[in-house]
Amino acid sequence: MRQFRDAMVRAGNECTLLEYEGAEHGFHYPGTGGHFDDVIAAAARFLLDRTATT
Repeated sequence: MRQFRDAMVRAGNECTLLEYEGAEHGFHYPGTGGHFDDVIAAAARFLLDRTATT
């Protein structure tokens, strides 16, 4: 994911990576790791911040 983020930034895209210490693959799905609400809220903020400026 870090390589993907870096590639996106190099290509001129805005890309934010939020890392969760100790999280396993798929940690953001409902019921598996307790981060679902945080991930959805962060994604919504990211998208809403960009639509507000257009």
